[in-house]
Amino acid sequence: MYTIREAAARAGIPVSTLRAWERRYGIVRPSRSAAAYRLYALEELETLRRMRRLVDRGWTPSVAQEAIQMQTLVSLVSAGIGAAWVPQTVTRLQRPGVVYRRVAGDAVTAETSLVWREPAPPVVQHFVDQVRRAMRRQSRTV
Repeated sequence: MYTIREAAARAGIPVSTLRAWERRYGIVRPSRSAAAYRLYALEELETLRRMRRLVDRGWTPSVAQEAIQMQTLVSLVSAGIGAAWVPQTVTRLQRPGVVYRRVAGDAVTAETSLVWREPAPPVVQHFVDQVRRAMRRQSRTV
């Protein structure tokens, strides 16, 4: 287990960046010591390193985080832990035992939820209002 300073140094990023990625993108969830200090496991260090490499190559942190999540999802399938729906672009991630099958026919729809922490910041409320308006317009055209 590594402290935040050790984890940041081993991942090659500033402590402030590690905190920001943790808070904004949730890419790592450190455990806490008895004194409530963050403690990072080796797996979390590797996730931080992957994120840093993608950002160093010009990816935005939000896109890099999504890529890491998709890689993790495909790796779980490779390990025999379930199945998953993934975007077509993910089929380029080749892992042992993983088979991709295109879903043919009409577009696949899925029920989704929007989640945020209360109180909702103005940007979230604006987004929710925009989505509601778009859904009302769509329901009138069907």
